[in-house]
Amino acid sequence: LKDFTNNLHTLKQMILKLKKLLFQNVSLKQTLIKNTFWLTTSATVSKVIRSVVIIYAARALGVDQYGIYSYAVGLVSLFSLFSDVGLTPLLVKELSGKNLKDGSSAVSAIVLFKFLLLVASFILVIAIAPLVSNIPEANPLILFVALIVLFDNLRGFGFSVMRAENRMEKEAKISIFTE
Repeated sequence: LKDFTNNLHTLKQMILKLKKLLFQNVSLKQTLIKNTFWLTTSATVSKVIRSVVIIYAARALGVDQYGIYSYAVGLVSLFSLFSDVGLTPLLVKELSGKNLKDGSSAVSAIVLFKFLLLVASFILVIAIAPLVSNIPEANPLILFVALIVLFDNLRGFGFSVMRAENRMEKEAKISIFTE
């Protein structure tokens, strides 16, 4: 019974150390390890989930229908290239600064400009993509795919706030959940 109690106490200590390592920012080295772990876990799990969904969608839709869907995604993605122009890393830089009161107007401007670019990009996709599409069957999908890309860009922009705060564990949870 004494050995069991000692083992239980040791297990509790290990769990507390693991929680401290993976969920708290204690030192620069520990924060780097924590953030690397969470970003790696998030990327790996998200890619596996996305791969399974893509394989399932390709099998369920068939070659022709999946080809049309892939075309719509490519077309919308081409138009949405201009919706960031480097604003996400700039927001991380501004939010990571120690004195946010001086940069608050810069942060506000970045957020406003990002939203304006996203809305303009979305409107551009909806207005122009059906006109340049060579595949008429893809036109009904363009609005749906444009919404997916819009929300994916918003999610990525939101992750910049978590990255500025060194809270990649939150980013990992949200990323895996939204996949």
